[in-house]
Amino acid sequence: MGDDNKTEAKSEAVSKGAAASFSVLGFLIITFIWVWIIAGLLGFLASIICFGFNGSVSDKFLGVLIVLIVGPFYWLYFIYNSNYCTRSQLE
Repeated sequence: MGDDNKTEAKSEAVSKGAAASFSVLGFLIITFIWVWIIAGLLGFLASIICFGFNGSVSDKFLGVLIVLIVGPFYWLYFIYNSNYCTRSQLE
């Protein structure tokens, strides 16, 4: 009988530990998804705002296309394309 109580206690501890690690993993996954969505939405807004700045029209449409397809990876295009969305605003 004593062994049965120990086994039950161990299985409860294991299930609590598994639940705790699942909740941490779940939290990390949910956080990653939220960051991905927010970075994608901000990228979309930035690509639309860039239509009011200097740069070629094809670069601007490519920026919108990139953000719609790959989401947050748009920011790499924004950073590394020096002709895209230049600082002087169109009048």
